[in-house]
Amino acid sequence: MYSMPIHVVPKPNSEKLRLIVNHKMGEFSLNSMIPRDAIAGSALDTLKNLGDRLLHLRHLYGRDAKLVLWKSDVSQAYRRLPMHELWQAKQIVTVDGERYVDRCNNFGNRGAARIWTSFMGLVGWIANKKLNVDSNVYADDTFGANLASEVEYYAPYNEVFPAEQAQTLALWDFICLDHEREKQLNGAVLLIVSIEVDSHAMSFTMPESKRAELLAGVLDFCHVPPGGRRHPLKPLLKPALCHVYEKMKGKSVGNAAIFVNRGVVRDLEWFANHVKNSTGIHLLESLDWEPADADVVAFCDASLKGLGFYIPAADIAFQSLPPVSGPSDRIFYYEAFCVCWCLHQIAALVRDSGKITLRRVTIWTDSSNTYDIFNTLRAKPLYNEILKSAIDVLIANDFKLRVLLLPGKKNIVADALSRWRNDVALSSHPGLAIYDSCALPNIPLPPRETLGAEEK
Repeated sequence: MYSMPIHVVPKPNSEKLRLIVNHKMGEFSLNSMIPRDAIAGSALDTLKNLGDRLLHLRHLYGRDAKLVLWKSDVSQAYRRLPMHELWQAKQIVTVDGERYVDRCNNFGNRGAARIWTSFMGLVGWIANKKLNVDSNVYADDTFGANLASEVEYYAPYNEVFPAEQAQTLALWDFICLDHEREKQLNGAVLLIVSIEVDSHAMSFTMPESKRAELLAGVLDFCHVPPGGRRHPLKPLLKPALCHVYEKMKGKSVGNAAIFVNRGVVRDLEWFANHVKNSTGIHLLESLDWEPADADVVAFCDASLKGLGFYIPAADIAFQSLPPVSGPSDRIFYYEAFCVCWCLHQIAALVRDSGKITLRRVTIWTDSSNTYDIFNTLRAKPLYNEILKSAIDVLIANDFKLRVLLLPGKKNIVADALSRWRNDVALSSHPGLAIYDSCALPNIPLPPRETLGAEEK
């Protein structure tokens, strides 16, 4: 028989308590019997899905349309689901010397999230496919956005709700999924997944208290206390956690510590410096422009002999020898570096011209690795400093960047510039002014112990 420890802890942002069962305690704990592969693969909706919904509504109804956000919460969430009888026999809890069978899904169980996500995924599918409700699910929260004018009366609460929220609650009633009035929220501004979403400003912002808490946690993590151990940190920003992910790769013990090197600390300090000045994500600024509508369009290429890019509309081009600090034989590194250099030069040109409203930038490359890096914001440690340097430029200048892929045979001018074949470049683009004395950005290589394979 198993009898695992139980605890009661305060529930975040609530006066209620949460029951915690410790299914990981001991060498033969319940969680140790559940292989990782059996619970991996479930995916939660994110705020990106909500952002896509908001952008879609803006495209349909215009920037001045009044939108409303809504969020509904299931009462007791995981605990609403019964467990198999054979597993119930293992979920014995002891209170005052008495044994009780816990028949429900538990927050402390390794497979609990996968079970709940599978169930709510089905509920969400019914809402989306059968009721035409465009909603998203994150754990026990279901959320969405509608026109503020679209409302429905929901009799059990004797109130008017956003139409899709009322339909969601009606579906939950139909399948006997309990909920409480105080957890059914809506408004133009709403806290969803701990982020303040503003449907009018079209922005996602971390509340000031949460931002301060996050910054304190990041900086505390970067500080090495006596004994050389650091506190665990939740992953948040892709480029900032490049080295953390690299250290975690291949590990299977959930609570095992990882060695924290200079690369990890440097990434997290970079993240902290940016997040303390962040004004959030402004979705509206992503509306109404395609790559062809960019204020600046450039073409980049690199070879082992050099880097080159040109801006056709301005009749200017730049070329340089490969960076001295870079690896001497990795063409993928040079390709990514060239896009970053191009972005730095565009920022300088915009500043010198005084046209600070030029913000939309399209850069073409014939390197699929470079395309992937800049479109996923995910790279191996060797390329991560390039990515961070480019993001520094985007944030400092409020640029909106598109990096696109074109066949190498169509990238004639940039290819010629990178190989110092200026005659070919000029024959393809007569009147092009070519500059070869512009400084490259100072991008350090990562610490030697973090260098890996050359592919992304």
